[in-house]
Amino acid sequence: MFKDMSISNSVNEKFREVTKDMPPLSIDLNVRVLTTGYWPISPCKVTSKLPKEAEIAFERFKNFYLKDHSGRQLNLQPHLGQADINAIFYQKKDDVVTPKRHILQVSTYQMCILMLFNRQQSFTYKDIQTESNIPEKELKRALLSLAVGRIQQRVLQKSPKTKEIASTDEFTINDQFSSKLIRVKIQTAIASKSETDPERQETRQRVDDDRKHEIEAAIVRIMRREKSRNTTCSLLR
Repeated sequence: MFKDMSISNSVNEKFREVTKDMPPLSIDLNVRVLTTGYWPISPCKVTSKLPKEAEIAFERFKNFYLKDHSGRQLNLQPHLGQADINAIFYQKKDDVVTPKRHILQVSTYQMCILMLFNRQQSFTYKDIQTESNIPEKELKRALLSLAVGRIQQRVLQKSPKTKEIASTDEFTINDQFSSKLIRVKIQTAIASKSETDPERQETRQRVDDDRKHEIEAAIVRIMRREKSRNTTCSLLR
């Protein structure tokens, strides 16, 4: 695991160096490349739709990485990512509009949701689901984190104002959002129920299968090394 983190830092530095003469990206991308089977996590089965800016950046990194590591696969795991978003809230008081700037620290799913509002002022839950393709459970968690709480703490306004989400519920940007901090971390709501036994079993089985392939590959490398060592010893005799 620590090796993955160290290698990722080197890969990101090389990526910036190699692409410095290319047209600049509109976002600052930092990628963590994790080896399947080394991390006790369940891979995301659904391909979510990233904002165009993020998609372009990821495709550039993917092309760079696979050029140096042919034969490997690189799959995005949005449920593990984070993002910093520059946000402006237009607060109105006594017919005077004052822009308030914040940096919102959000999950990748929350970023995908918020970036949609650069295109239009409001979306229904069904619209957001269609536009983002985020899995239903994760989408509801992300929206609840953005739209529930005191009025000054909500990034989004939800109509009707309930804690349950229906497909026809409408979401808009909450310009009454306020914080003394410039950089604000938006927490992700805790799932209403924990992972079920079948889901836990599926996750465990998937991790065990991934590790099995890694172990088998390691055994083959050791056997080849031992065979080479024995051959060398025979020649020396």
